[in-house]
Amino acid sequence: MKNILSRGAFALGFVLVICGWFLFGDRSNTAVFVLDIVVSLFVYSVLFSDFLITWYRPEDKTQRRIINLGLRWGATTFYAMVAISIIVLSHVFSWVFGIQLFAHGIAIVLLIVGCALVVHSASNIASVTHQQDILLAGVDKMRREAKALHYDILDKGTIPTEISQRAAQLIEDMRFISPSNSEDARDLEQRFVDIIGRARIMVSSFTLNNEELAAELSKAERTLKDRKAAFSK
Repeated sequence: MKNILSRGAFALGFVLVICGWFLFGDRSNTAVFVLDIVVSLFVYSVLFSDFLITWYRPEDKTQRRIINLGLRWGATTFYAMVAISIIVLSHVFSWVFGIQLFAHGIAIVLLIVGCALVVHSASNIASVTHQQDILLAGVDKMRREAKALHYDILDKGTIPTEISQRAAQLIEDMRFISPSNSEDARDLEQRFVDIIGRARIMVSSFTLNNEELAAELSKAERTLKDRKAAFSK
């Protein structure tokens, strides 16, 4: 229903623009009159397209289309102002058809350059987001493994509260880890995951590995402390 109303409003506006020119426009020069109508319809279509296009894309985690919406509006609004100014000035100063066509061509080039900048900006946003996802992948894996260890300890039911609290504290401390692109940070992240993996194995036979489990938790705490101190180069 929304799409039908939007397209209906767009079509109605299209008709009103044409009718407005025929009712109030200067038809003494047919070529200029047709050019004014074509440019007006193009400006109207460019501005109205922002309302017809759905900018939200659920599959796009970066949502670069929405982030760049302001830039797009800036580019289209600037073009619309330039195009309308050309139409007004051409009638005020009686520009010939060739000059008007040349001026509108320059305006179109400016619009294309603006759209190109918007596309380039969207690509940069996607690249930065992808890089951030890579940097956070190791930290996310640390969090998942630490939570899995804590759940294993709770499910076991026979492990002392002190051990459970230390596992929970690991999860809490990971809230303050910053992304890092250094090799040391990645090594520490993998080391932490390996330590937690060994600790989870020990949980299943805790009565035989009580001291070893506490030792692994101490290693995980030291490794986490070192990782928190690692920053991007």
